Amino acid sequence: MRATVETMALVLGGLQSLTVNTWQEAYEIPDQEAMLTALRTQQVVAYESGVADTADPLAGSYFVESLTDEYERRILALMAEVKERGGMARGIESGWVQQQVLEEAYRHSMAVESGERLIVGENIFQSADEPPPTRLYQHDPAVLEEQVRRLREVRARRDGAAVGRALDALRSSCGMSSAPSRSRSTSLDRGRGGGPAERFGVWVAQMQGAAEHHRKRIG
Repeated sequence: MRATVETMALVLGGLQSLTVNTWQEAYEIPDQEAMLTALRTQQVVAYESGVADTADPLAGSYFVESLTDEYERRILALMAEVKERGGMARGIESGWVQQQVLEEAYRHSMAVESGERLIVGENIFQSADEPPPTRLYQHDPAVLEEQVRRLREVRARRDGAAVGRALDALRSSCGMSSAPSRSRSTSLDRGRGGGPAERFGVWVAQMQGAAEHHRKRIG
């Protein structure tokens, strides 16, 4: 129900494209029924509601225009602050971005708990006997085994030397001055140089090296 209201609001706002999230995505992988419901929500708004028959159905609305001006003002102010702090990357490294997210989550929680922000079913019109969702996603181990088998087949028949050259070219294009030895990286790429944990560790080290090199380049 909330997705329908949100979809209508987005269309009225003049967006270019949208995707409706399913009701299951907050806690599990959505199933086919949930995905179809989300798709039907978009289709009803697009083809039944008539809201898409007009290019700008809310044109001239003082309320909408005032909201647009306020959003623009806040966005530009936030962009200016990010620039003053040295850019988005610097903001993430310093923890400022994460702090902004936490503060907004705290403000939302306080507004809901105080009743300033009404959430149907949470702080208004609660149903004490409402059952929890029961259609929880069940992982199929056979799917994982099949994917691992296919991955091993690809690694077994591909040209390890060509893979190594491609990885070296990728590192070079990213500006990395150094790379793991060809023998080690090729061995890992072929799946013979350690388990998943070791390969993941090598990948993390490579990404950290690339990030450090990028930080040095940008000063």
